Parts: sequence; structure tokens; C-alpha cells
Amino acid sequence: MKSLREAFGRRTVVLWTCLSLLPIQVASADENLLQGVVVDAASGQRMAGANVQILGTVLATISDLQGEFIVARVPPGLHQIRISMIGYREHLVDVDLPHSGQIRVELVKAAISLNPVVVTADRRAIPLEESSTSVTVLGEAQISDRTNLRLDEALEMVPGVYFMEDDINIRGATGYRANTGNRVMLLLDGVPLITSDTGGISWDIIPLHEVERVEVVKGAGSALWGSGAIGGVVNVITRRPSQRGLLSVRSAAGMYDDPSESEWIWTGRTLHYERLDVGYSKAYGPTGIRIAASRYASTGDRQDGDFNKWTVSGKISRHFADASELEFYAAWLRDHSSVFLQWRSPFVPDSTDGSAASAPAQLFHPLLSQDQGNVLKVAWVNTYLKYSRSLSAQSHLRVRASLLRSMLGNQFDRGGEFSPAHGPGVEVQLDWLPRTNHFISAGVDGKVHRVEGRFFDGSHTEVALGAFVQDEWRIRHNLRLTAGLRFDQHDLDDQEAYRQASPRLGLNFRPTSSLSLRASAGRAFRVPTTAERSMSFKTGNFQVISSDHLDAERAWSYEAGARQTLGDNSYVDAAIFQNDYRDFVEPLVDLAQTASRIVVRFQNVNDARIRGVELATGTRLWRQRLHVDAGLTFLDSEDLQLKRPLAYRPRWTLQMNPSLHLGRVSSRLDYRYTSRIQQVSVFSGDQRVAQHELNARAQVQWVGLSFTAGVNNVLNYNYTQLERNLGDIRNFVIGVNGAF
Repeated sequence: MKSLREAFGRRTVVLWTCLSLLPIQVASADENLLQGVVVDAASGQRMAGANVQILGTVLATISDLQGEFIVARVPPGLHQIRISMIGYREHLVDVDLPHSGQIRVELVKAAISLNPVVVTADRRAIPLEESSTSVTVLGEAQISDRTNLRLDEALEMVPGVYFMEDDINIRGATGYRANTGNRVMLLLDGVPLITSDTGGISWDIIPLHEVERVEVVKGAGSALWGSGAIGGVVNVITRRPSQRGLLSVRSAAGMYDDPSESEWIWTGRTLHYERLDVGYSKAYGPTGIRIAASRYASTGDRQDGDFNKWTVSGKISRHFADASELEFYAAWLRDHSSVFLQWRSPFVPDSTDGSAASAPAQLFHPLLSQDQGNVLKVAWVNTYLKYSRSLSAQSHLRVRASLLRSMLGNQFDRGGEFSPAHGPGVEVQLDWLPRTNHFISAGVDGKVHRVEGRFFDGSHTEVALGAFVQDEWRIRHNLRLTAGLRFDQHDLDDQEAYRQASPRLGLNFRPTSSLSLRASAGRAFRVPTTAERSMSFKTGNFQVISSDHLDAERAWSYEAGARQTLGDNSYVDAAIFQNDYRDFVEPLVDLAQTASRIVVRFQNVNDARIRGVELATGTRLWRQRLHVDAGLTFLDSEDLQLKRPLAYRPRWTLQMNPSLHLGRVSSRLDYRYTSRIQQVSVFSGDQRVAQHELNARAQVQWVGLSFTAGVNNVLNYNYTQLERNLGDIRNFVIGVNGAF
């Protein structure tokens, strides 16, 4: 490990020595402040969250909740300012500093968000139409209008995205892994949010009503984000503190219907759920704060489906006179949940008398019950500290330190067999604009994963270090080439280190103002997590055994796509893609032992391939009263060794989302179709059907409040995503949102 640190230290010194020799301009005394306010052109209401960029520089900011913005260190002279916001037309304005003074920008509502600014695909702010990879942006309204109780529920309506329980799949990358070794990198404000032990994701630690927007980058992202981004990146961007005191409240409550078959009813109780989110934000001079708390609880719709989750988060930001900013964020989650592994099978003895059950399968009764220790207790702490400073109009520095601590408490009645997993990390990034047609980003990052516990066969330490550089070359005004390279090295205990160079090449061409063509190719990798390599436990008829050695997953990702806007009201986006994997790590079942026990071990699959086509479209009709969005994805996945489809990858997914907006009243339907899963890992003989899920919502705005009523799974359609796990049955929900 010492030699690794020394080697990485030498690389770091060389990189930053080279960067220090670059002719980066320092701020001069005659640089100015650009101040302004962004308002809605029709109502005059001030707009929060608008992106403000000074073209030809690295200078940019976002308007606060009062619609105001300030950009420091702007050189004197004539500048073009680009202001953009989801749901509004892009606006360009010329300013002459220092003579322009404060500017007022009036944004006109757009029928559809055709060109929002994204920050994840290239680790800097660029218009969506200039990206060389597929990106989807979810705005605040798209999340809140559906009365989503967790962020993953909103992401299910993104074309190319589907879930297997908590496992997010972007174009089929992850499959089902019981939230272990996710292949999609989750970021919160650009900071990784993946646990050090299992490589899993907790959607509950994200403060839902504090989310400003979500960016979903499809395709390999290792060239910028390192291990874990082999299947894509999801970046959740939270709101900035507001200038005036603002109290926000978001509440929802729901009730489950009876199962569609009367013999499946297992209780006479009313089964229900509720969620309450409360937040407060205010600025005190140059210092702003945001605090939020939430509780989400449910009885579940089945025995041992109950949970109780508490989350508290806070953000403090401080602006300094030298145009720098310091931001601190912290969040805490406590989750006590029963675990429903699978329904009680007729082949399992009845717990009352030990005899074989002769009745049909009891779909809402678990195989294991709480008195057998089937309870999960989780505690998370996530925190980061970020510092950013514009060194000049041509250079910008960002520094970040973070810590993610996750703790599994009583896992299957095995108290004390887990200890907290710690993941401290650091990152430094420098953006430099040497010429108006070149934008260079370079940085280094490091993270230490510390994991221990009897389930993991002792203590484990992983040191992950990386360095990256990327150049965006605007060859012509409508032609943009991106080339990047990242080197990573992971040292795991006494094993041989994993090393990977990840190149990336992207091209974006706009032959007309309404047509954007893109193509990209890149290499990606993922280091197996501690859980995949070392976890070993047994409960009931389920057992996981450790793997002696796992190679790192490696992949080449290719994509070509086009985005065509049709006036101000419609767009069509199409993409073809292929991902070629080597040493794919999948949980495989020992079929010889499935009669008495399900035995799972993570193993390298020789080679795998996932390819497909993705279509997305949106249109606004009848004077923007009728909105229709839709997405269709076709996947062709194959285990090239066994010559069969990869498990838990549907061939077809379809999302359709029509909505009607009549003044203060609106309604929407969300339909999701997932074709029958071709391949599963365990009970391949069980009947499987396609998934049809229809959700309905109606919303009324009144005296500053938003009232929502809805029905989930309107048809009460029965389906299984995983073997012997029925999807949620029909339930009814009401909600109230407001800010004061």
C-alpha cells in the first residue's frame, strides 16, 4: 500500500506541476460584479434556479429563491450572458461592464424544456444539445406533481431506466443484485453516494423536497467518475438557501386496497403509509442555511412489509468577497424495516404444525417472519464540504471532502456481526479556458473504504486513487469534440492492485439549430465491492458464500444518437447503444442445492453484451394544456459464455405520461410497461408475466397550496419483478404541499 501511495503521489505531483505551469490568468483589480434578477415574463414572479453563464469564460452561477444572482471577477468589456431554466426558453443578453449595472432578465415559458443546462455529463455546465452522450433531466415539478414518496419512483419514468427493487438499471446495466455492487453511480451535488461495504444505494437519505433537479447520464461514465459509473450516472442536485425565510411542508398519506383475490387477504387491519417533509431556508447576509427533516412510515401491503424511516439534513453556504464559496452539507438516516424475502411457498412446511402446506401459495405471508429475526436496521451519515473559487474569468478551482458512514444493525437476527463502513474521500478539480474554443478540466481524487464484521470475514481496507483530464475542443461553432482520459488504481488489502486507464471520445454536431447529432465511445470499469468478494452468511433457506477472487469488470461503451426539436412544442430523441463487458460480475445460484437451500455466490461471467435502441419524445398540444411524454427502450442482453439472456433484463420497456393542465387544475396518467423477464436466477419454473402499471393523479392549486389525490396501480394488476415477490397492490394517496 505504501508503494501505491508513493506512486500515486508522484503522478499527482506531475499532474499538478503541469497544471501550475499553464498560463492561468489571475484576477485583476479592475474586474467587476455582474448583478441581476430573473423573473417570469408573464407574471413578473422572481425565478429561482435559473442558470446564468457568461459565455467565453468559466464564470457561472444560479439564481437564488429571490431570483437574484451575482457573478464576481468579470473582466470589463462587452459580454454575452446566457440564462436558462427548465420550462423556459433560453435567453441571451449583451452587457457592457462596468456600465450596464444591474440587469433584469425576463424568461418566457416554453411549451417543453428543449435545451436545459446539464452539469454531470462533462463535469461542467453545458446545454443539453451540446452533450455527446444521452442525458435526461427531471425538474422539480416533474417530481412533486406525482406525489412521489421516494426519488426512485420519479426516476422510473425516465426512458431507459427501470428498477429491480432498489437496484437502478440504466439500459439494463445492473440487473438484480439486492442493492449490492450497483453499476450506476449516484451523486448528491456531485459527491458520490455509494456505500463502502456493499456498494449499495439508499434512496431514503435523499431529502426529496429539497431536490431542485436530477440529471441522468446514460452510458459509461468511468472516464470522469471512476469505478462504479460503468452503467451510467445519476446526479441529484439540491436547492441553494433562499434569501428570505422560507418554510416548506410536503405531506402525503395513503391506504392500500384489498388484494385482487379474496383468499389472499391476510389481515382485517387497514394497511396504510404516510410521509411528512418539513424544511426551512434563509440567508443571513453572505451565509445561507437549509434544514430539513422527514418521516416515512408504512404498515406495508403484506406481512412483514412495515418500515419506519427518519431523515434529517442541513446545508450551510458562505459567499466571500473574493468570489469564492464554501458549502457544508450533512444528512442522517435511520431505517427500521422488516424484510419480505419471498412469499410462503406451498413447498415450505407450515410454521404451525410442521406439515407441508396444502393450500395455494400465500402471497402476502413471508417465508421468514419477524420472530425469526427478519428485520433490517440501518443508520447512515452522509456529509461533504465543498470549496469553489473563480481564480479568473478563465480558470476555476473546486475542492471537495466527503464522508459516508453506513451501518447495518440487526441483519437477520445477527446483531454485532456488522460494524460501520466508512468512506472518506477528497477531490480537487481545476477548470481552465486557455482559448475560447478549448475548455480543459483536470483533477485528482481519492477515497478510502474501511469495512469490517464477521459477515465480511474480518477487516478490509481499500484505497482508491484517480486522476483525470478532459479537453473540449469547439472545432467550429456547431462542431464539438471531447477527449478525456482517467487513470485509477485500487489497492485492496493484500491483493494485487486493480489498475485501469479509461479513455473517452465524444462528438457533437449541430447541422441546424433544431438538430443535434451525437456519438461517443469510452472504456469503463468497476472494482467488486467488499460484499461481493467477502460476504458470507446464512438465514433460513438462503445462503451467500464468499468468492475467493473476483476480477474487476471492464467494458467498452458505444452510442450514437440524434435530437430533433420541432418548433417550440415538440422534440424527438433517438439513440442506439452497445456495451461490451468483460469479467461481468453476477450473483449466480448453485442449482444443485436449490432443492434444500438457495446458495448464491458472486462470480465473473466470461463476457456479456447489452445493446439496444432508445426513443424518447415529448409534445405540447392545445395551447400547451395537453402534455404528452413517452419513452421506449429495446434491450438485447446476452451472456456470451452461456448463450442466454442476462438475468432480470426485460427486452422492452415503455413509459407514457399524458397530462392535462387547465389553470389551477391538472391531472396526469403515468403508464409503465415492462416485458416479461426472460431469465431469472432462482425459480425459473415459476410463472412470469409482463408488468403493466397505471398511476393516476389530480392536482388543484389554491391559496399557495397544492392539493393532490391519486391512485397507484389503478388496475390492481398482479405481477412479479422478482421471483415470488408480488408487486405493490392498488393504493390511494392524497397530498398537500406548500411554502410560506
